[in-house]
Amino acid sequence: MTAPHATRLVRHILAATALAALPLASFSVATPDSRISSPTPVKNFSLPVFNDDGFHTMLIRGREALIANPARVELTDMTLSLYSGDATRAVDTIILAPAATVTPASRIVTGPDLIRLIRDDLELTGRDWTYTHDETRIVIRRQARIVFNAPLENLLK
Repeated sequence: MTAPHATRLVRHILAATALAALPLASFSVATPDSRISSPTPVKNFSLPVFNDDGFHTMLIRGREALIANPARVELTDMTLSLYSGDATRAVDTIILAPAATVTPASRIVTGPDLIRLIRDDLELTGRDWTYTHDETRIVIRRQARIVFNAPLENLLK
């Protein structure tokens, strides 16, 4: 495949995946085209997610992405940034994982192994995890560890 064709394929994959990741209220069609896939890894994968007002809510990046099936993207060296969703474009949370699976249509990201979640007020690590963007919820099934960087007033009352 020539470089222009490869670049065009990557743009189509990212566009279809981004459409599937946007809120259902923004588009009537929220599923990626089943014909889009890539037999080779996509380098420097990036998937932005915006709210109805056009502001970033999430950005998923990976050093490599395997897109054999557009409904399921396998990432290597994932960085997931969660934004405030307003004009400040402030980063609220960073999630790091050496491997992750993204399901764009449902905006769910999972990983079988290590995760590190970083916020100003806490840091969380663990294994076997699922992040659900629509619920802003993370579940860690093994070896969860939380370090709070903020006072926990009245915790034991």
